[in-house]
Amino acid sequence: MNKTKYILHGGQAQKDDSRNDEFFREVLTTAPQNSKILLVYFASEPERLERNKSQDIPHFENNKGSRLLSFETAIPEFFPEQVERSDVIYLRGGSTTTLLDALKQYPNLNEMFAGKIVAGESAGTNILSVYCYSKSANQVLEGFSL
Repeated sequence: MNKTKYILHGGQAQKDDSRNDEFFREVLTTAPQNSKILLVYFASEPERLERNKSQDIPHFENNKGSRLLSFETAIPEFFPEQVERSDVIYLRGGSTTTLLDALKQYPNLNEMFAGKIVAGESAGTNILSVYCYSKSANQVLEGFSL
């Protein structure tokens, strides 16, 4: 079994910045030639879904090299099955508390993410840690310790 690979980004990966290109290239470095990417937008409002996708997919596409990428948007009721069939799990930022609350319904996240490439951005990074400071909550929160 492959090791789980975590790639963490402090925030604002959607901006045009060469450091963001480095992040997306690193996410894909060890990904299979035909990679399935699960876009997890549980940290933001549902009405931002299309905007988030229109910002994130081009970053992946511009840094994929010769890989063929397919994308799926995470849906809470199908999340475990979606994770299972994905190579890359992309946890986009937003509200750390909202993301924590959404993912608490899956007590075996560590097992679900085993052998995957897990990329976290902002709140997506926070929830992977033992503890984090959440600007939106203005407090230190306990993450999933992954």
